Amino acid sequence: MVITGETDAEAEAKWQLYKEGADLEALAWLVEQATADKNPAGDSNVRHAIDPRSMVNINIGLLLGSYAKVAHLLDEMATIPGLAGVLLTFDEFISGTEIFGERIQPLMQCRKHVTSQAQAAA
Repeated sequence: MVITGETDAEAEAKWQLYKEGADLEALAWLVEQATADKNPAGDSNVRHAIDPRSMVNINIGLLLGSYAKVAHLLDEMATIPGLAGVLLTFDEFISGTEIFGERIQPLMQCRKHVTSQAQAAA
């Protein structure tokens, strides 16, 4: 999940707001459903989802920070051997997608070839 802002502080404030506004009843239901399986596999993604450290985003991973920080984190991910792609979700779908394309991807070293092609086509 990508939560970003102009600054790290702005992004962190959004994340804090989301955590403070969590639907506790829905999270309790998630835990109830996840623990219904009395013989889960050791690598169960359901058990991972209910880890209390970050249930708000179902523990899917968090890229949090300024546009530059998130671009840097994605560049770091691009160096993982064998990684073929990354599925991104955004806290706000439309604006998050636009921000990614306009403010984050152009800063990513691993995506310079895409940015260059887009500029050449314009």
